[in-house]
Amino acid sequence: MHGKNRTKPFILLSYEALFRRLRPDYRQISRIWKDYLNYSAGYQGERNVDYTTSIHPLPQSTVYHDIRLKFGSYFFQIDTLIVTPTFILILEVKNMTGELSYDSMHDQFIQTIGTERKRQRNPIQQSLAQKIQLAEWLKMFNLPTPPIETLSVISNPNAIIVNPQESPTAFDQLIHVEALPKKLHEIATKHSRVVLDRRTLHKLDNLFKTYHTPNQSNLLQKYNIENKHLISGVSCEKCGHYPLKRPSVKWVCSKCGFTSKTAHEQLIYDFFLLHKPTLTNSECRHLLQLGNRHQIYYLLKGLSLRRQGVSRNMKYHAPPLEFFHRRASCPKDTRECSQAICRTPND
Repeated sequence: MHGKNRTKPFILLSYEALFRRLRPDYRQISRIWKDYLNYSAGYQGERNVDYTTSIHPLPQSTVYHDIRLKFGSYFFQIDTLIVTPTFILILEVKNMTGELSYDSMHDQFIQTIGTERKRQRNPIQQSLAQKIQLAEWLKMFNLPTPPIETLSVISNPNAIIVNPQESPTAFDQLIHVEALPKKLHEIATKHSRVVLDRRTLHKLDNLFKTYHTPNQSNLLQKYNIENKHLISGVSCEKCGHYPLKRPSVKWVCSKCGFTSKTAHEQLIYDFFLLHKPTLTNSECRHLLQLGNRHQIYYLLKGLSLRRQGVSRNMKYHAPPLEFFHRRASCPKDTRECSQAICRTPND
């Protein structure tokens, strides 16, 4: 079984699209930057843990990253889920710095950076909640429930974990990523009885792949972004000028002279990330600021998108999310601060 590899999540792909589409004078909105950097840090922290689990794998294990499942009316998401024949392990990953104190008397998780002290979500309680939800989810499909272990992993090497009441729970479940290999060995040694046979493991793998639902947030709604905040038409990848014109078979920048046959492609893919998963010829004409529907037809046909309907009712569907992962790249305005998320942990 192959499990589910970690790829840049839809939310980060959407932020990158948003920075490409926002007009330059709106790209420095502090709230957007703060949220983007928080998601970037979380993603990098998860990749750091992925690296550790990949070089210290559990025997006969399958690893699922960012698995998001529906239970009742709500979804629950697990950063890293490791399935073995004898047990399941949930890893809740936090990429946080400063002093991290677990107050077991009040069940609080407190982060202190300099003179600033604030309460954060308790990763131990998060992972325990996921354990309960996963156990109930497995029962929905009449699957046996193996022992489910949980760990909260601090991926930032600069963080200091403090356990003032010397809580056994914190000692057992809240660890630095450096301690993860030892902890994996301890947990594997504790469980020897096979609960999930090969057939059940394959069934579980298929269920995860079928019911995993990525979280696709709409950033334009989240930040109340209107069309006036966005670049109109295709922009020049060399100088940023917009809109480009397409007098024949190439896009032409009237400012720097740059030409391209494919400058429209990124804008169309960004539309899928920011607006909705389908696009019509009329919407694409407005997006690219071209008036010829036949020209738009051939441009969209060249992208090999799945089509539905005929003539003016035809809709073009977004490619699979894996396609965006392969094309993922930081927009020019974000490369300096987010370059770490484009590197592997051992670079």
